[in-house]
Amino acid sequence: MKRINSKMCKLICALLVCLCINMINAAVYSGAVTIPHGGDAFDKNSVALEFGDKLKLKSYWSARRIFGREAISAGFTVKNPTSHPMFFSYYVAFFDAAGKLIGSASYLPINKSGIEAGKDEQNHSIFIYLPDKKYNEISSYQVTIYESDNQGLN
Repeated sequence: MKRINSKMCKLICALLVCLCINMINAAVYSGAVTIPHGGDAFDKNSVALEFGDKLKLKSYWSARRIFGREAISAGFTVKNPTSHPMFFSYYVAFFDAAGKLIGSASYLPINKSGIEAGKDEQNHSIFIYLPDKKYNEISSYQVTIYESDNQGLN
């Protein structure tokens, strides 16, 4: 079985996004990152980054022990400053210096009515369990946010 290289995978994903563009807005963010160890999921020791086009999603990333296992806490809060309900999904991936995937997670709300206009949703927790100290190898991230003002995501 032949593996698909990352350029081909990105091209296929881009084409799929283009097919759905009239319903769903997709935004992809990436960059360098060092994940700190310790603290709570939403405290000042976490890496805090903001994402989103219409919605405002603020992520909080840190490594810590959860239920006796090493994990990346990739939690976030989300605000809907628009005048109508919004729907979203959140995907995060972490890579080593060679660009190899270390871990990833996703979040798709189960709320079928979306985030109400002008409302906030606080403290969504997502965990990526890793072998001990593996978080030290993380050097970059990629986040994809899908936003929609209809239920095309749910």
